[in-house]
Amino acid sequence: MKLSELRKRPHISASQINQLLNICSLQFYFERIAKLPKPFVSHSLVFGSAIHRVLEQHFLQLKAGRVPDLEMHLDLFSKMWKRANDEQTVKFGAKDDFDSLADKGRNMIQCVVENIDPDEKILSVSQAFCVPVYTPDGSVVELPMIGEFDLVVERKGTPVIKDWKTSAAKWPADHADKSFQGTVYSYAWNQMHGFRPPIEFDVVTKTKTPGYQEHVTHRTEEQEQRMALMISKAQQIIKHELFYPNETGFYCAGCPHATACKAWHKRCPSAASQAA
Repeated sequence: MKLSELRKRPHISASQINQLLNICSLQFYFERIAKLPKPFVSHSLVFGSAIHRVLEQHFLQLKAGRVPDLEMHLDLFSKMWKRANDEQTVKFGAKDDFDSLADKGRNMIQCVVENIDPDEKILSVSQAFCVPVYTPDGSVVELPMIGEFDLVVERKGTPVIKDWKTSAAKWPADHADKSFQGTVYSYAWNQMHGFRPPIEFDVVTKTKTPGYQEHVTHRTEEQEQRMALMISKAQQIIKHELFYPNETGFYCAGCPHATACKAWHKRCPSAASQAA
């Protein structure tokens, strides 16, 4: 099944867990439960999505044995970027605007393409998954975990899960090793195939001259058990509506739910479903 179809079912995902535990549980509530309308969306979300969709098309062409038309895919990005900005209000940061990111996006896609290893065999592109989550005591978490592998390649006879990332700057050396998403990918593949493959984050930077990094990381059974327990605790937070604002959060300045957040304390915390 496609990821869009899996999302129609009750589920949990790495992005949900990250938003709930690391960004702001109240933002999670406003966005995913109350489903409040957004007055704007972050440029980074729209920008990253457009690049992902273009890279997806490029690698699908490669997997099919065809020679991709890079210029056509660069033009596809330009069209997707313009359409996304025409259809919604996009909020930009101090250093970026529509035109600067239009140029950066094309350069970043070309940078990724130039770093493709021709010796790697493409096994799948945008492969969706849905797996049960087992806690260390053997119980099953209520909701299944869904997600999508951007790219799976075969390198020297071994499958490698790749994830494309856009970033304002280079990743620190240990960033991939701490990634919750990387643990989810390792766990999901292990549930599906019975072993833990390398996870690689391919990071392209939004600098004037794009930089490209490949961060390879691995996970252990203990790390996956820790992940499962975190997911179990997260679902308890959701079940009991234990949502509250992250007052010093890094994402506060760009949050589209700032107005609702300011009014949160005026509502009864025990009746979170009435928050607005």
